[in-house]
Amino acid sequence: MATLDELLDIEGVVAAGEFNADGTLVNFRERMGMSPEMAQMSAQFCATVSMMFNTLASSFTHLSGMQWVPQQGWAYSGGEWTVAIGGGGYKGVFVETAKADFNKLFEVLVGEQTPTTTATTTEIVPTEEDTGPPTHGLAAGAPRREESAGGARGERDLAPAPSEPITGPGQREPDVPPRRPEEPPPPGSGVGGL
Repeated sequence: MATLDELLDIEGVVAAGEFNADGTLVNFRERMGMSPEMAQMSAQFCATVSMMFNTLASSFTHLSGMQWVPQQGWAYSGGEWTVAIGGGGYKGVFVETAKADFNKLFEVLVGEQTPTTTATTTEIVPTEEDTGPPTHGLAAGAPRREESAGGARGERDLAPAPSEPITGPGQREPDVPPRRPEEPPPPGSGVGGL
């Protein structure tokens, strides 16, 4: 892993630091006039994001069967700046985005940590819980609507039907196939029109 001085020598990098999982600043170097207080606050923010990604990656590894842990690093770009973190989530840089060579940054920040993997195949065998209508993106274990014996839709909970968009203010509706029209009830079922 590169030293902070080596990281600071990369084109566009204006600050480099390392921190503990609790956000305590261990060391930093800068060439932009960053105060020690600003460096400590940045370390706390970055440690929080690293912790969030560790939690999400662990959960997603469990749910997807894909290997997302251990963390190697992450990056965020906004405005004119990018923060790139490596060192398992605890060493990183601030860099001018227009000058950043992301291949070089990640080679230096996480290159030595990249695990070698081999392709594996996992067979998914449905359990009794998995049977039933498709959930079209509802999380595993999320409640779903069920068909009652008479063919009418009985609501067990408030979860939307599989093809209803799940959106909130400012969210874009996901691409969902159109809903198929419901089949008419069988004659003599007492449901529907006369």
